[in-house]
Order: sequence, then structure tokens, then C-alpha cells
Amino acid sequence: MDIFAKQSGLEQSDLNEVIQDIETSLNVETTSKDEIQEPTTEVEIVSEQADIKLPALLLDTNADVVIPTDPEQLQKFVMVQQTCVNLGKALLKRPDLPKDMYIKVLANTQQSAESLLYAELEISKQLNNLPKSPGVRKDSGVKTKADLIAEMGLTPKQARAIGQLDEACVERAINMARDYNDIVSRNWAIRMKRKDKQSGIITDVEYSGEFAECSSDEFVEKYDASEPLYYTQLFANVGIGEYYLHELNVINAVANEIISDRVRWYKELYPHCNMIEGDFTNDDVFNALIAAHHESGCKIILASPPCQSFSQAGKKDYNSAEAALFLRTVEFIRAVNDVNQYVMIENVPEFLNACPDVLIGMNYQNIADYIKGELESLGYKVNIDVLDAANYGTCQARKRAIITAAKSGLWKFPSPDKRRLMLWECIGDLPSIEAGEDSGIKYHVADPLPECQVEVLKHTPTGCSAHDNSPEWKPTNVDGSLSNSSFKSSFERKFWDRPCNTITMANGNITGHRTIHPGRPLSDGTYSDARCLTVLELLRVTGLPDNYPIPEWASNNLTREVIGECFLPKLVKRLIEMLPVGD
Repeated sequence: MDIFAKQSGLEQSDLNEVIQDIETSLNVETTSKDEIQEPTTEVEIVSEQADIKLPALLLDTNADVVIPTDPEQLQKFVMVQQTCVNLGKALLKRPDLPKDMYIKVLANTQQSAESLLYAELEISKQLNNLPKSPGVRKDSGVKTKADLIAEMGLTPKQARAIGQLDEACVERAINMARDYNDIVSRNWAIRMKRKDKQSGIITDVEYSGEFAECSSDEFVEKYDASEPLYYTQLFANVGIGEYYLHELNVINAVANEIISDRVRWYKELYPHCNMIEGDFTNDDVFNALIAAHHESGCKIILASPPCQSFSQAGKKDYNSAEAALFLRTVEFIRAVNDVNQYVMIENVPEFLNACPDVLIGMNYQNIADYIKGELESLGYKVNIDVLDAANYGTCQARKRAIITAAKSGLWKFPSPDKRRLMLWECIGDLPSIEAGEDSGIKYHVADPLPECQVEVLKHTPTGCSAHDNSPEWKPTNVDGSLSNSSFKSSFERKFWDRPCNTITMANGNITGHRTIHPGRPLSDGTYSDARCLTVLELLRVTGLPDNYPIPEWASNNLTREVIGECFLPKLVKRLIEMLPVGD
């Protein structure tokens, strides 16, 4: 049995029979299962001319689909649609799939997934219209739920899940999947039924308070950029997050940063801005920022307090001096409240639910509750949620807590894009290079690595960790001894068929969080690009242009650090576009 038959739970002969039976009833041209080829593993380059043989079952499904009601035909229909979905998902993972073919396979996989869900809805209707087995004699001739479950070959768990489906939740799930340009599933529909409200983004760490307000962009009156709008940027880093705001005529007039190298970079990038260097908790610096905010006519405060005290990758110390900077931020907002109109605060998701000791006795449950309460007392309407930058035009899955506040109305969040960018779309056109090599393309230079580590990574497949390699190819130290790294995500390659994972400050370290290039299978069984992402690749997954102006004096380490700590610029722009228009 090959991989696709195994995924669908069908024997080879069963699948051929199902496809043959269903071809006539659906009037869909298909190929036999024998003609469906497993994706090759010998792809050395991403090619628009890749020779890929696709089953007609996936490419020619434009006929109207009629959901059968006869249990036997319904069972076969479900198996075929599930097989189509499994086939489609497997093909969509191929980094060498040309874009036009990707779009076509995705569309037809989505259609098969919808047909599958409608078929499961039909099963749900039939299940819920039948009596349970208890109290019904076996010789009575009355069909029961247990009979149908057995007839359909369902497990009790599957039957319970399918039985939850109704028309409303199925339609909502399908509509949302279409909006996100995603592949619908039964779990989507069940989730729709369990939650009356949706934040629009499914996150691992969800804000425990009210759901955020999101709006479809096309129905929102966006900020009128005819007149410049000035802002103060607190905890500025080097200004990466602000890179596109000038396109909206939103201008940084005042900024603050404590680290000298970052101040220097920021000044070179934004010479017009009044950069006030120093510790935000220092009263002289703090008062200078208040005065500058007033004098420059700033109406917006953007703040990204340090996240290390809250981050899963950081030290997790809610009572540190850095963690307490949210209090100073609110104090600053209060000090300029007479002129300020908008506030946006960004941090890691854990920031929202953290409860430092300083809040004990203040009638606030956590930091999000504190900021919301304090800003509302100043006349702001506050909106809070966790957003993933991968849903807003950036090829990086980076979840961030976002707090927006406005006096002119609720500052809603933008609606997510219909499709996420895959890593192969973002960096797949760049030439393969190995550790220590220079491609000749600006910023596309690979940092050197010890040869023993390079050899380990060469034997690590795409999306896999070297810790799972055979013993001779497990991670080693420079002296050849086995690495004792406790992090499974170290020595781990990225996936081609997903957005890039979150870029951290340790993005140039192979023991960091999944920092290794996905690689491409080579004819000798090894994988190319045994290295971390280059700076150019980091720029692209951050949403910056290839010609982003990195100062010549900036070290490689500094560049990697500021990229790992930045607020992703395309998400910042999308949020600012949603500024509520006041009178």
C-alpha cells in the first residue's frame, strides 16, 4: 500500500473500486490510483518548470457535486473526498510546485474538503433522525444509530463528532475557510458551534478577556492621509516596525531608545526624528519625551516594551524592572493625554495575562486588564487581541499581543488575508549556499559553521531535527562529542510549505529555535543549505525589501538581534491603516 492509500485508510483495491464507482455518479474524469505518483524526494531546485504529474481527480473537479443519501454510496463518497483532500494536502507541501498549479490544486482541494464536510453533515442528519439502540429490540426491524454507525464504518468517537454538525456551523466554517483561503475541516465547524464569537485568529495563547473587534477592510473608513499625523515611538529599537508608515503620511517626530548602537542606526534611518536617547525610567529622559511629544504635535503613541520578561524564550520574570515598564508607559500616556488621540502597545502574547506583584491590591487581574482600565479612564476605547503577522502579508508566523486605543472610536483590527505566504514563495528563488559561502548577492552570505555541525545538518531533512537523526548524524560539539542541547527545536530545519517560524534574537545560532534553512534534497541523499538563514532571507521573512538600508558599520550580530526583536512592519502598517477616522 502506498502513502496515499495509507493516509485515507483504504486498501489499493478498495480505492480503485471507489474511484471507478464514483466517476460515473459524479461525472468527474479521474485517473486510477495506479497513476497517482508519490512526490519525488530528488528535487534539487525550486523550478517554475517542475515536471509534476498530478491526478485528474485533483485537477478536474468542476462538475456539480451531488451528495448521495444512500448509506453505502455515502460511505464511498466520503472515502473518495477524504482521499482527494489527503492527496491535495500532500501535493501542496511540495516546494517545487509551480504557483499556477499550486493555486489550482488548492482550489480543488478546498472543493473536496467542502464536499466532504457536506457529506458528513448528511451523516449527522441521518444519525440524529434515528433512535438510539437502548430500548429497541434487535428483531424489531427498526434501524438505529448503532446500525448506521456500523454500516458507515465509523468509530464511536467519529460518530460523536459528526453528530455535532448542523447546517449553521457547517456554513459558517465553509465561509470562514473561503475568507481565509484555507481548507475547511470538521474541526472548524465544531469550533464554530462551540464559540458564538470568533477573534478571527486562532492562537496558542488567547487573551482571556473580551474578544477583539475586527472588521473587513473594505467596509472601514480608513485614516485620511492627506495631512501628516505625527507620533512618538517608545522602545524604538532601530525603527524596523515603522519602515512603511511614511507611505501613509504617518511620521515619527519623537523616539526613545536606550541602546547606543540602536540609537545610531535609528538616527541614520530617520534623521528628521527627534531621538531622545536614554533610560525611559530616568525622570530627565521621561520629561524630555513629554515635552517633545507636546511640541511636535504628536497624536499617536507607539510602544513596544521589552518582552524578555514575558517571552517563552526569555527569562519569564514578571517582577523585573523591565517587566514594570508597562506602568511607566501608562504614566507617559497619562502625562500627554491632553493632546494625544491614539495608542498602540505591542508585546508577546504572554504579556496580556501576566500579573506582576505590583498589580496585587489594585483590583486588576492582569496587565491587559490594567491597561484597559487605565486607558478607558482617560477617555480611550480599547481593543485587545493576539494577532499573527503571517495573516497580514508577512511570511513569518509571529504572534503578538496588540492593544489599540483611540478617543475617536474603536480602533478595530484589520481582517486577515485570504492566504498565507509559504517560505518557498519568499526565499525559494535565492541560490543555495553552504555555511561560509558568499552568493555574490547583497546580504545573501552564510555564516560559517564547524564542519562537524555542517555534516550533521546535511543529513537532516526539511522540517526535521538533527536530534532525530540516526546516531552517527546526531548533533555534536566542535570537539566531536554529542551535543547535550535540551531544546528539541535546536538543530532543526524550517518547513518550505509553511510561513517561517518566529525569528528570535538567536537566529544566527544553530542551537536557537528552528533556525536552519529548509534545504533541498540532493541526489546523494543529503540536503543542501546546512546553515542558518542569511540576513537577506531574514529581511524577506520580516517583510522588508532586499535593499533595506543596513548601516555599513552595523555588525552581523547587531543586525540579527534587531531583526529578532522587531515589530513586523507590514503588520504595523495594516494596523495604522485602521485608525478610526474622527470628526
